[in-house]
Amino acid sequence: MFASYFWNRFLDIFEIISNEHFWITFLGERTLMILKRYAGNDTILVCVFLSFIPAISQATKGLYMYCKRLKDEMFYVSVVIADNELIFTPVDEYVTKNFRGIDSLRHVRGKTGYTDPTNQNQRPRFSYFGRRRPSNEDNTPIIELIPEKYREFAIKHKGYTIYVNRKDEAPSSENVRNPFISIASMRTDTIEVKMRSRDLPKLRSFIQDWVDEYYNSRKNKLIIYKCNFNKYGWDDDNQWKEHGFRKIRSFNSVVLKKGEQERILNDILTFKESKEWYEDRGIPYRRGYLLYGPPGTGKTSFIQSLASRVKMNVAMLNLSAAADDNSLSSALAQVPKNCILVIEDIDHYKFDEGLSEKKSDDKDSQKDNSVSVSGILNAIDGIASLEESIIFMTCNDMNAIPPALIRPGRVDLKLHMGYIDNYQAELIFWRFFCMEEKETELLNIPKEKYPGLTSTVNELIQRIRDTAHKVSKQSNIELEISPAELISYLLFHALKYKLSTTPQHLDSCCQSILDHIPDFIESIATDRKQAIEHAKKKAVLHQMQQPVADAEPQSNADNTNAKETRIIPTPPTSPAAEKKTASDVEDDVKDVEQEQKNKKN
Repeated sequence: MFASYFWNRFLDIFEIISNEHFWITFLGERTLMILKRYAGNDTILVCVFLSFIPAISQATKGLYMYCKRLKDEMFYVSVVIADNELIFTPVDEYVTKNFRGIDSLRHVRGKTGYTDPTNQNQRPRFSYFGRRRPSNEDNTPIIELIPEKYREFAIKHKGYTIYVNRKDEAPSSENVRNPFISIASMRTDTIEVKMRSRDLPKLRSFIQDWVDEYYNSRKNKLIIYKCNFNKYGWDDDNQWKEHGFRKIRSFNSVVLKKGEQERILNDILTFKESKEWYEDRGIPYRRGYLLYGPPGTGKTSFIQSLASRVKMNVAMLNLSAAADDNSLSSALAQVPKNCILVIEDIDHYKFDEGLSEKKSDDKDSQKDNSVSVSGILNAIDGIASLEESIIFMTCNDMNAIPPALIRPGRVDLKLHMGYIDNYQAELIFWRFFCMEEKETELLNIPKEKYPGLTSTVNELIQRIRDTAHKVSKQSNIELEISPAELISYLLFHALKYKLSTTPQHLDSCCQSILDHIPDFIESIATDRKQAIEHAKKKAVLHQMQQPVADAEPQSNADNTNAKETRIIPTPPTSPAAEKKTASDVEDDVKDVEQEQKNKKN
């Protein structure tokens, strides 16, 4: 009935507008005659029709999108997750793992996955956009099929059909700080999760289930986060992404000097229990630590074992990758929860402390750093800095760090991790070759139960000290052994005698360890000499490349003849090496220039 009514009204309107008298009244007789003259030309009619095709197409597309959006708003709920969110990887991994209709698609994407070839029923686990998470069974690369972008597919969850669509989107123009970067080149990946329902909390609970399942499978893992600073210069809600995960490391697997491990551990445990105490006194609830010392002394390994012990994850930050002070401050404000923030090798960063520099005519010269000292200080303990944080910094040379950065309040506890002492050497040996006592304190190890190992470790320490003292006198370099060097030496012999499969060769392995100590010390001495030579060449090149600094105004003529003594720091691997002065460097520069002239001739 209603259709018949509307159809009759349409015919009435069409009859009226098809009457010539209507157009004479609407346009006028003269205008109508002109239109008749040109409308009778087929070429003009075709051109007019073709010109309207794009508009008609655009209008049709707009109408379709409007109807689709209207349908989605009426019958569906959806959640869009961008790849800069920490929940992106859990959601992506779940939908990829649970999509069962990949074989029915005609056009898909292929990615590299890894699985156990002996298990035909095992489905390879691969994260679509994120980093592949290898397992102990990964050994053979296979092809993993996944739907293409903009291809909607469905999965089942608790009896509901969930529709998933992978897309990409560009940031809004107001978030772009660099006007010379095209917005189209900064598109990021997103996942749209949609369900036919009007219950958004239910869809949210489903997604939360996927996230919980992902992190529950990693409860006994140490998750490593890494900050991916944006290179395009546009603001991002979250720049931290999961870089991978590691097995929980035993706290006793790292051996420091006596009492130092327990000192740091007790300090962190007390800090974690004192949040209310900090807040009551108006003290910022954060704690900073600095581990400094030569390479190979276990700084990074200790942080990993400590994070495992206090059940926290690790967030790695590289200062050199930050674009500017704002990006660093934004990154530190978004550090994932329950993470230890780690800034490694902070002394290798070239700090700009605002000192005046001599202008150079070299147009290619650029600043080596992008973040100022004030930017770092404000990011760590400024007004907008991160609360409830534990920060660990590591370095080799503490003197290369601006004092303001490591003052109390920013760094509350400093720990020097030096070369190995007798306590460390003995405990490393026992934990290396006596797994039954790997969690036992050194004083509580029943040494009378293992007479062979007891005599070996005592003789090992004595021989290393005597041989190192002898070689030090010959090479004029005071030798010290790092924990990493001792572990590497013990590991070499353990692998040589295949102790993992033939533990009965332990006595032969111990004898080999004692017999090859001179070779071990000689290799250490060679490494120290190489480090000293490297530092020397680096200082020479620096002296040749840098212009002579402007001399300060001198009050009398005697000061003009005074020779400045500049100390070139030795590398951290050779703390007892002789210091070089500026006069020695000048002699080295002359030698290098003379060698270059001889090569040219």
